[in-house]
Amino acid sequence: MMTRMTNRTCRLLAALAAGLVVSSCSGGDKKPEVSKKGDVDSKPTVYVPKPTQHYEGTPYWLVQSKTWPSLMEWTLGPEGERSHDSLSLRLSGTVVQSFVSGPKGKDHPIMCWFELTVRPIPKQLVGYAFNIDSVIFHDPIKKKFLPRLPMLSSERHTELGVVRTRFANNMAFIHSPDLDENQPLDPIIYLTSVDKKTIKITMPPLNVSFIKEIEPQEIPTDSLKWGPS
Repeated sequence: MMTRMTNRTCRLLAALAAGLVVSSCSGGDKKPEVSKKGDVDSKPTVYVPKPTQHYEGTPYWLVQSKTWPSLMEWTLGPEGERSHDSLSLRLSGTVVQSFVSGPKGKDHPIMCWFELTVRPIPKQLVGYAFNIDSVIFHDPIKKKFLPRLPMLSSERHTELGVVRTRFANNMAFIHSPDLDENQPLDPIIYLTSVDKKTIKITMPPLNVSFIKEIEPQEIPTDSLKWGPS
């Protein structure tokens, strides 16, 4: 009886296996499903930056600024930093003179860029609390002041009360001073602060570079690591 049941079970298993083979073969005419992975890969990757985090408090310097005089004069050391009433400020600059030929090839305009970093700045003051209004260079070789260069903001980054703004001189006002390559120039920065008060900042000398051809290059930034404390 046990042998008969075993043989019977074997026949059932063999029939079932045969049925599975026939079933798999009968589906040979059907086309396999096409993977849609390619469709997913063809979609562009969109980078969504994190929301900007602002400083929501009232800094001590903002309270003290009500007693600031209409004009303050600051002198920055080699690091280009200054602290005043809990306000931290950092300033760096570059100055060049262009000798690139073009429609105004006879002009050799002086150009400059300054990066201003200040903290802490509350959200409501971002963009107009501290701005570079103009720059005047003093030529220590010829012992004279160059014409005033009005400045415009060109780029701004905000992070937890740290505001970095890059300024460039307004090229609507072109000046072509007689300078020597790599000679020093003493910058005097006029900064407009809260309540339309002025901060006159004297910086260490900057050497003027001559640009004779345009080469693509990354603008250096020395205060990227000067972030939130």
